[in-house]
Amino acid sequence: MKMCRAQCVLVVVALYVGVVRSWDIAIGVKDQLIFYTNGVKTSSINLISQNPTSLVYDELHNMMLYVDKQNNNDAVCGYDLSSKDNKCFIKRNGRNIQGLAFDPVTEIIFFTDMNERSINWFSLKSGCNNNVYGNLLIRTDSKLPANIAVDSCGGYVYWTHYEGIIESARFNGSDRKVKFSSAWKQFGIVIDSQTQKMFYFDVCSTCSDSHGYLNSLKFNETSEKVVYSNFYGPECRSKIMTVSKDYIYWKNHTESYDSIWQLSKKAASYTEPKEISRINEKILGITAKYKIKDQVQGLQDCDSLTNLLPKLIVSPGYTGEQSNACENYCVYGNCSFNEEGLPKCRCNAGYSGQRCEINVCYNYCLNDGECSLNEEEEPICQCAGDHAGVRCEDDTSDTTPTYDLAKRNLTLADIFSNWRKPSSKMYLTVEV
Repeated sequence: MKMCRAQCVLVVVALYVGVVRSWDIAIGVKDQLIFYTNGVKTSSINLISQNPTSLVYDELHNMMLYVDKQNNNDAVCGYDLSSKDNKCFIKRNGRNIQGLAFDPVTEIIFFTDMNERSINWFSLKSGCNNNVYGNLLIRTDSKLPANIAVDSCGGYVYWTHYEGIIESARFNGSDRKVKFSSAWKQFGIVIDSQTQKMFYFDVCSTCSDSHGYLNSLKFNETSEKVVYSNFYGPECRSKIMTVSKDYIYWKNHTESYDSIWQLSKKAASYTEPKEISRINEKILGITAKYKIKDQVQGLQDCDSLTNLLPKLIVSPGYTGEQSNACENYCVYGNCSFNEEGLPKCRCNAGYSGQRCEINVCYNYCLNDGECSLNEEEEPICQCAGDHAGVRCEDDTSDTTPTYDLAKRNLTLADIFSNWRKPSSKMYLTVEV
């Protein structure tokens, strides 16, 4: 799989500029991304895109990836939380994208296409051999691929089929194998690198009560474990789920509303989950802010992810190296990060502006005055010639001009302009 030769082509579209505050999970509804902390809405972004599904948080680029299902003609896009730009990476081409995943190590987006019955990829690296409609990885033949997830530590991609199968393959498409198979249907699937588990919904579509389970399965095992079992009815066949440092989240649907449910990853089997929020809109996607430093905590054999830590756009409390986001950001100052993980500047003496790009002495002293800084690091002027004042704006010469309107043919604009000067005195001789 040759991925990095030619320059990638990105389509950039306009986006409503909003402020994304602190968040732990985000959902997609209609034409919005909505952000939550502890189940409470903190902010939202209005998208030009319609029906954002399959949300994935890309910490490496501080970007929210999603599938734009406008008019059932799918594209893969991303909302940059730093620049507030919306970029579409994969163009519309009659696709039916059911699942989306991102590997930060290789910077590859993986997605399933039900119409083409295929697993596909697209690289976000600058300089890559990409097809603007996505690149084929695997044909699934007669099977219908659904959701997808990645194991960044092991270098594997996992995907579900509606026929009740979970398959895996290496990122280059080799070593393809059936990981798990049952008579039931698998819907949502997420990978948790920290616990080396996958979580997925398994639903009996032929049972009279449509009974279902939330299961977990270790990467190196074939025996699944039931996490939660109390789902009845077609509305509980959730393929919209995510995992964070501490919890599994998923969407539930009723006739009146959609809701977000939460269950601890360490909960005993059959522990009751908690409903943390109800939404009047239809929830189309959900993702968690699962930081890589939390994913690798305690792991001894995941150098691929651990090596990424110095490159990340980091939040307060992280003690690793300064991220690439600060490189050359502050022109004359020191860079750090605000509460949203975005770069901010502490300017050197004599400079101001968002990026410390403004010299406070620039054009401060008038009439050839010389600017310097006082003990409070404020600009002061050493005036030249017959000038004085804070900015050398006063003319101290004794010459007081007399203006004859008839002889000089001055306009009212000339007069008012002169009057606005701080030390100006104007005597007018007007002939009637």
